[in-house]
Amino acid sequence: MLCNNDIRDNSVSRPTDTCRLCLKVRPLCKSHLVPKANFKTLRATGKKNPHPLLISGGVVRTTSAQTQEYLLCDECEQRLRINGEDWVLSNCYRGEGEFNIRKVLLAAEPWYGDQDIQIFKASAVPEIAITPIIYFGLSVFWRAAVRDWRLPGVPIIRIDLGPYEEPLRRYLLAESAFPDRMALNVGVSSTTDVASYFILPMSGNDSGFHYHKFSVPGMQFLLFVGSRMPAEFQVINTAPATESLISVYPRAEQMEIADLAQLLQRRRESR
Repeated sequence: MLCNNDIRDNSVSRPTDTCRLCLKVRPLCKSHLVPKANFKTLRATGKKNPHPLLISGGVVRTTSAQTQEYLLCDECEQRLRINGEDWVLSNCYRGEGEFNIRKVLLAAEPWYGDQDIQIFKASAVPEIAITPIIYFGLSVFWRAAVRDWRLPGVPIIRIDLGPYEEPLRRYLLAESAFPDRMALNVGVSSTTDVASYFILPMSGNDSGFHYHKFSVPGMQFLLFVGSRMPAEFQVINTAPATESLISVYPRAEQMEIADLAQLLQRRRESR
C-alpha cells in the first residue's frame, strides 16, 4: 500500500524508523498534519495572492506551504485517511456553496435551538457518519501532540496532551474505547460564507482550563482533557456523548471558546 502523499518517486529515500502510531519499525511516509485539501479548497482563484490565510501560534500569514513530517508507516497513513479524513473532506465546506454536512444537519430537527445556535443529535441523522468525524478530529490532535511540526514563518506547532496522548493512540488503533476524561466538540458554520482561513492545532487557556482546537473549512474541532473542563462541554459534546451532539452556529470555524461556552450555557440553563 502506497503512502497517501507526495513521496512516490523511487529515487527519494524514505527513512526507516518507528511509526508513531503502530510503534512498528517500517519505512515512513511524509505525513501531513492537516489534509492538504484544506489549502486547495480555500485558494482564492483569480486574486493576485490566491493563497489561503493560515493561523498558528499567534501568526497570521498567507501560504500554501504544507505541514509535513515523517511520522507514519504506509498502513497507518491509510488507516487515518480511510477511518476519518475521506468522509470529513468530502462533507466539509468545499467551495462554491458545496457544504454537505451543513445541508444535512439544517434539514434535520434540532435537539435545541435559539437565534444564535442549533444543536443536533448527529447520531439520529442517518446521513451523518459520526465515527469518522470523531476519528478525524482526534487523529489531528494526536498528530499535533506526538512531534514538532514546522512551517516557514510560524512558531513550531505542537500541543501537549500529557498522559492522554497514549490512550488516544490506542483509540486510533481500535485497541481501546474513547479515552476517559476527554471531550470532543465539533461545530459547523451555519452559513456558506466560510472564512478564507484555517487554524492549525493550537492550545489555549480560559478561566483556568486548557483546551486544544483546529479548524478545517467550515468546521471547528475542540478538545478538552482532564477534570477541569467547563460544565457546558462535559454535557454537550460530540464524544463521548451517546447523542453525538454537533452545534451549528455562525462562523463556527472562528468562534472563540468563551463565546461558544456562553451559547451552550443557555441550553443548560433552559433545562
